[in-house]
This record gives sequence, C-alpha cells and structure tokens, in this order.
Amino acid sequence: KQHQWFKIKLRNGSLFTCEIHAIKKQKKLQNEMGVPSQLLTPNELLSVIPELNIEDLSGGLYCPEDGYLDPYSVMQAYKHQARESGVDYISEEVDTILCEQDQVKGVRTRNGSRHDADIVINCAGAWGPELSEKIGLPIPVVPLKRQVFLFDTSVPLQKPLPLTVDTTGVYFRHEGDRVITGFSEKVKPGYDFSWKRSYFDELWPILAHRVPNFESLKLESGWAGLYDHNTKDQNAIIGGHPKMKGYYMALGFSGHGMQQAPGVGLGLAELIVKGQYETLDLTPLRFERFAENDLVLEQAIV
Repeated sequence: KQHQWFKIKLRNGSLFTCEIHAIKKQKKLQNEMGVPSQLLTPNELLSVIPELNIEDLSGGLYCPEDGYLDPYSVMQAYKHQARESGVDYISEEVDTILCEQDQVKGVRTRNGSRHDADIVINCAGAWGPELSEKIGLPIPVVPLKRQVFLFDTSVPLQKPLPLTVDTTGVYFRHEGDRVITGFSEKVKPGYDFSWKRSYFDELWPILAHRVPNFESLKLESGWAGLYDHNTKDQNAIIGGHPKMKGYYMALGFSGHGMQQAPGVGLGLAELIVKGQYETLDLTPLRFERFAENDLVLEQAIV
C-alpha cells in the first residue's frame, strides 16, 4: 500500500515523510501563508530528480522557491553589520550569568572579566542549558550530536539535488559537485564532536535504494555538530524567564534555528525595548508553556 509522500523543495529545499492527509494539511497551511507549494505525482517528481526511485512513492509536495544557506556566512554578515552600527563584539566564552535577588546583573567570562548588564539573552545553543542551570533555572534542552557525510558518485546526476529527506529520515543534497548526507540518529546527549565512518554504512543502503547512482560512491569526509534539542516539543524557547528579571532566552531550536533567526532577533528586540511583540507574536514559544502544558507540536521536524 502506497501511503507515504515526499516533500521536495527545489532548489536547496527539504523532503520528509508524511501521510497523505497530513501533507495536504501542510500544503493548505503553506498556501495560506503565501508559500506556493504544489502536489506532484510520482512522474512529476522525476522532473526534479530524474534518478529518483518512485516505486514506493505516491507523490510529493514541491515548492520552487525554497532554499538553504550557510549559517556561518550569515553570522559573519550580522557580526560585520553590528560592528558597523557601533556594537561592541567580544569573543570570549561566558562562564556564568551574574544575578542578585532575581535580577540579572551581567555575565562573567572564562578569563574572569565581568560585563555588567540589566539584560542578558541566553542564545548559547547547545551550551545554553549549562549556563541556565548554573543560576538555578533548568530548561528542557540538551546538546545532541548530528553527523554529516560528504561523498562523490561514480555516475554523475543529471541535475543538482535539492535537500531531500527520504521516508526513513535520511537526507541528502548537493554541496558543490559532491553530495552530503545525514540522519537524525538516536544518540545520548552530550558534547561529542566525533564522526564515524561505520555509521555511514547504515545510511548507504537507504541512499542506494532512493537514488541508484548512489550504489557506487566514495566517502570523502565527515563532520559532527550539535543541536540544542528541546526535549519537550522540539521548538524554540523565546522570551523572558518568569523567575529572573532581565533574563531572556532564544534557544532550543532543535536544528531549525537558522530558518527562524531573523524573525526571532526582531521579535526579542521588540519585546525587550517596547515590552511586547509587534511584527510577529512569538508568545506561543514562551518558557511558561511547559508548566501550562501548552506545547507547540508539529509534524515533519527533521
């Protein structure tokens, strides 16, 4: 029975497994938000990836306007613009957040320097939970390793690959003239930056099934990084902490923070300076939602 759908986003987009009724629901929401997604038949998917094995697929959700970007380059651009605007950029590791009587007072760095401030934003990603725990305010976020592998194929593909997520959760896309792949494996939380060639052997059969060109390939390198994984609903924690005045958070994005970063930055600036959100209401992502059991749950989180 064919009941799985791919979501394919060209060029440099993403792909995931979903039941038909769910994928149609997502298409409806995306269209309402101005995203021109459209359902494609299996044969129409071949216009995106000619080599795609469509035998076990019923169709796909496709959007020609999707893309991906380089987070490090974006960060450098923001850093440059911030300095041009007069912002002091200090590249030091924060040891702890300073506070007195439920009021933030600043931060202390590893070298012992103190930086006074009435407002501190914890946007330290996978290292953010440790900082919050030091001031007695634990948050449901853990560092979670993710591995990426780079390989080359002996038989070239006809077209550049979009970011494609197989029904198994294995994803792949072109990176220059090579292909990168990965999977949201189940690992223990922790600061682990090692990558293992042996793990690629588990992905290889899945890759070869979805795209026959991947049957013959050469693994060239790998990389491991960290998600700041929200264990409750895999969505960000944004806004002030109810038990500490001046303590704000923007973390727990669980792998999709780069997509949301510009909006989060604007929203937090409005909340801190004006006392409320104006452009986009980020209240659903408040810290208090955990105690209120008002989680932000969604499908198709890779």
